[in-house]
Amino acid sequence: MGILEKLDAEIKQAMKSHDSVRLGALRLIKTSVKNKEIELIHPLSEAEFFACLSTMV
Repeated sequence: MGILEKLDAEIKQAMKSHDSVRLGALRLIKTSVKNKEIELIHPLSEAEFFACLSTMV
């Protein structure tokens, strides 16, 4: 299971549990990752994913 699939699963879980704070954070992460993929024109590797997260922090 890839990183985006894990994010999607976590988003679904947050939606089911009505956890709006967690859902918002996960959606923000997914949007940032998708924007980075568009910028680099390829799917992110694990290292690039964590680099993207570290810039968000």
